[in-house]
Amino acid sequence: MLYHDDYPKQANLYKQAIGRKNRLTSFLRNNNYERLSKRPNVTVYTGECSFVSANIIKVALPEGDIELQGKEIFINTGSTPIIPAIDGIKESQKVYTSTTLLDLNVLPQHLIIVGGGYIGLEFASMYASFGSKVTVLEGYPELIGREDRDIAASVQTVLEKKGIVFHLNAKVQSVDGATVIYEDAVTHEIHHLEGDAILLATGRRPSTSGLNLEIAGVKVNERGAIIVDEWLRTTNPAIRAIGDVKGGLQFTYISLDDYRIIREDLFGAGERRTDDREPVSYSVFMDPPLARVGLSEMEARKKGLNIRVNTLPVAAIPRARTLGETDGLFKVVVDADTNKILGCSLFGPETSEIINIVSIVMKTGQEYTFLRDYIFTHPSMSGKSSFQGREYNADPSSDSPDRYGKYSVWSGYCIAKFMDGGFNGNLMNYGGNFILIRYPEVLLSYLESKLEAGDAIDQSLLDATINKVRGRQSVNMPAVTETTANSLREIIRRERSVEFAFEGLHYYDILRWGTASEELNRQFTGMKLTTDPDNYTASAVDKDGYAICQRRVFTIGKSELWPIPLSEIQINGNLTQNPGY
Repeated sequence: MLYHDDYPKQANLYKQAIGRKNRLTSFLRNNNYERLSKRPNVTVYTGECSFVSANIIKVALPEGDIELQGKEIFINTGSTPIIPAIDGIKESQKVYTSTTLLDLNVLPQHLIIVGGGYIGLEFASMYASFGSKVTVLEGYPELIGREDRDIAASVQTVLEKKGIVFHLNAKVQSVDGATVIYEDAVTHEIHHLEGDAILLATGRRPSTSGLNLEIAGVKVNERGAIIVDEWLRTTNPAIRAIGDVKGGLQFTYISLDDYRIIREDLFGAGERRTDDREPVSYSVFMDPPLARVGLSEMEARKKGLNIRVNTLPVAAIPRARTLGETDGLFKVVVDADTNKILGCSLFGPETSEIINIVSIVMKTGQEYTFLRDYIFTHPSMSGKSSFQGREYNADPSSDSPDRYGKYSVWSGYCIAKFMDGGFNGNLMNYGGNFILIRYPEVLLSYLESKLEAGDAIDQSLLDATINKVRGRQSVNMPAVTETTANSLREIIRRERSVEFAFEGLHYYDILRWGTASEELNRQFTGMKLTTDPDNYTASAVDKDGYAICQRRVFTIGKSELWPIPLSEIQINGNLTQNPGY
């Protein structure tokens, strides 16, 4: 429950939630401590420790230091938040980390989050749900750089709908109390942003400070993580590192698997290793959650793999409709040669559980068809719907008749252009030639250039260009006789839209014409699926019964250009990022 217009009520609910959290975590910690300390063969020392030799540890206790020697030593000190070198942070009483913020029992009216990674987005979603105004400052031109751009864009769009404000390219200069002073790396403007609390979500580093690892012969990598082999042995074979301190994925279940590896190595056959637990899935607990396993599309293409990619808006999934949670995007990457799933990104409801199913399929070496053809309960998040007695399947390269083109399933239509009408196999395996440029594009582009250059247009020019396109036997449209600039411009643009439909030219046409903001800022729909939209649940439809495809947003002054990849800017310091990114 949210009291948007009553901060005291909302703050009281937050205080109660923090109280419940504190009671639960205290109970769990005390319970775990007691279960361990009461074992007859276990002695627990609470103090600060450091190595004094390869097999001896000094523990600083209130009553004095002691030294412990062990045949096997395990380091499990976890990780600590990275505190960036920003002026004013140490002096401010309003700066928190991901740990200390959750100890705050006063709800910030305005929470400023420095960092747009996974931790920052989780807290942004959480505190927006609590009722705080949330602003995220991200120093890079894009959020969650490990994810594909379509997934990241969907995440940003959904969080913005919750009222979360993002400022990209925001380089924080200093902190003054609860005010953050940052520079826009593109415009170089200085901004002052005032809040009630500041969260540093700038990452975590392995907690190794003060351990004196060098004297123990334990090496760390350039990120400060302890180097281990596949059995978690450090460069000193008698010392092992488990959990966050060794770097890599920082999740509780990774630490649990680390324990299983060590147990198997010490008391079993030693067959369990870190290199055999792939693929490992993870979830970012926003609302809705983002879950991923395996390779992203970007990573797969960098490896030069032959892949097929499919995306599905959550709004097209019946289960999402019944939940009333239609925000998000599903994406899968499949090896085109083996039909094995290489990776999957799921941003939507229940995805923290769904991803485990995908992970199991990948782990067991099943082809994607195993999931496609599996019988799930209904309604589910599996992504199938039917129309006029024919099933439409959102899985990549399925035999569903709408499976030509990445986005065809969204609309329900199959694109037949450039297809051989006699081909009756799997459309995804259609081996026809891809046309790079057609002669009609040359003719229409020439006519448009003459018109926009202000040259005189006569009938002979029309007959040599647009009428040659319209006069083909397969087209047989009336000849154009209009020579007035404004009227002819409209005719040319319509001709290009019709002639080059599904050829990938229209997007660049509307950018050139300056009409992209009019055409793209809207909800796109597909085929009409029902005449009774209020009672139709097979897939997402609008009020008129048309399939809901995707919501497009075009920002004037930004969307005309694509962002320059950060990797290119890092290579060439003379490059500046395009506006808005």
